[in-house]
Amino acid sequence: MTSTGAELDAVWQAAQARSPGIELARPTFVAHATKLPLADVTQHADDLYLAWACVTNDRNAIVLFEQRVLAPAVLAVRKIESSEAFVDEVRQALRDKLLFNGGQPKLLDYQARGPLGAWARMVAVRLAFTLKRRTKATVSVDDWIAGAVANGTPYVDVMKQQQIALFTQALSAAAADLEPRLRAVLRMHFKDGLSIDQIGEVYQVHRATTARWLVQAKASWFAKTRSHMMKKQALSDTEYQQLAHEVQSRLDLSLSKLLPAATEL
Repeated sequence: MTSTGAELDAVWQAAQARSPGIELARPTFVAHATKLPLADVTQHADDLYLAWACVTNDRNAIVLFEQRVLAPAVLAVRKIESSEAFVDEVRQALRDKLLFNGGQPKLLDYQARGPLGAWARMVAVRLAFTLKRRTKATVSVDDWIAGAVANGTPYVDVMKQQQIALFTQALSAAAADLEPRLRAVLRMHFKDGLSIDQIGEVYQVHRATTARWLVQAKASWFAKTRSHMMKKQALSDTEYQQLAHEVQSRLDLSLSKLLPAATEL
């Protein structure tokens, strides 16, 4: 259900009352909130009010945001790299990305599907890994498939180039179809190299929950890949299983080309 009218007025008034010293005009709140489900707006009204007040450059909101959201998010970065120079670099880059970002502050991407603090931690952790990867080469599944063809991997020898291209397209399409949180978990694990414990830190959940999400994400991804592939190319179960097994066994490679950007929890 999309948020509308008097319901949003009530949510805005309640959030405003709970945020003394922070000013966010009703039209601004409503303009953003009408794009979101009412249940999410209601549950995370204070987080939305704070985020959007920061975007309007309310100084009190920015101070509170830095204390309540930014500082805890940066703490998660220390689990990746503890040097003060690196942490400070991430802190400055994160502040700029969330609050300014060339006139398109990333805070506008926050859609209240979870707490603002957890969302900011995810952004911070992914930014930290991006900075660490600056000098590291990445290998995509596309590159691996090309290499497999050149090296004469047995199952690839019997696959047409068109089949290989279609399989890659199926992976991409399936990734785009995943529920946002599952896609984010896949990206953090395979692209950013986060362990189950580190992903748990981002979401503030037990490692068992993170492990369950990862298993669910993989299963859903490959089920959707199979569905997409079978629509495009006639393969026997044996041929498909051989291909899928080879790809699954190499999922520690970077999958950044195949996993669309995820900006939400």
